[in-house]
Amino acid sequence: MLFTDSDIVTPADLAAVDQEITNDASVFNITLSGAGSIIRRSAEEAGTEITSAFQNFSGYLVGLGISANHVAAVLNTLSTAINRPRARLNQVCALDPDPTHLHVKRWLEYRALTGFYRAIYHRKIEDRYEKKMTNYRAEATHAWNNLISNGLPIVMQPLACPGAVRELGSGTWAASNVSAGGTGSSETGHVYDVAITWVNSQGYSSWANNGNGESAPSAIVTQPVLAGQVLSLTLSGLNPPNGTIPQNLGTADGIYTPQPATGWNVYAGISGTTLWLQNAAPIPIATTSYTLPSAPLLAGNPMGRGQHPDYNFAFQDVLWRA
Repeated sequence: MLFTDSDIVTPADLAAVDQEITNDASVFNITLSGAGSIIRRSAEEAGTEITSAFQNFSGYLVGLGISANHVAAVLNTLSTAINRPRARLNQVCALDPDPTHLHVKRWLEYRALTGFYRAIYHRKIEDRYEKKMTNYRAEATHAWNNLISNGLPIVMQPLACPGAVRELGSGTWAASNVSAGGTGSSETGHVYDVAITWVNSQGYSSWANNGNGESAPSAIVTQPVLAGQVLSLTLSGLNPPNGTIPQNLGTADGIYTPQPATGWNVYAGISGTTLWLQNAAPIPIATTSYTLPSAPLLAGNPMGRGQHPDYNFAFQDVLWRA
């Protein structure tokens, strides 16, 4: 899952570290997730810290995996030297398919916990919240040091998820994109979780051999389905990635080569359980709606976390001099 796909961390993740947080959030009326929340703001602050660490003294645009000579010759003839990040946040793999690679997520968890108890402490409620804030701030620093020691996981050609929260122009994926209806299927009546992913055919040949060409899943939508009904999905409101950097982003934050979406996959499962791939082959991107032929498959190929990093970006602990 790319850094810009979602907030990565959930309230359940924070509660697994600090069991008091759910009750404290209710008592002090603090929103944990969603727009304007502690988790959202902490992720945005973390993004700023990452991009500041990327800064490299350079007289030309430096893009990961792109020849510096090529960039200098083609894009920066007679340009002004300037500090520029060497990668964008949508190239950072924040949640790796490898379950042993949790460095970014752990750092985000401790940053969110620090922000949460900082908000309570600033209200001067109890001194003990200052201790919790200080403790989690130290844990966040420790997690950041581990992260930069292991290297920041980078995807060379990112493919944003459907409705990515910090991807410009990605569109929205919500409850209105999923519905149930019809009669005559083998469905006996359940509540399902549903999500979709974007697919790029250059790398993707199958679920088992995706060539790093399948995005992280969209947000999960929950949909009740009555006996005999089927699930239907629509891409209405979404803007599939087209393989180009949005014009209004420019190149000030670096350059990269995004993957275009050539198709999409559907995943569904009984609510609260594993989601399973529902289509045998990716649905062409020109097909903007899809109806399952019968009740969802509840076995086979499980939904993954999206792209894996191509390599780990090692920060250099040096002082640049002109």
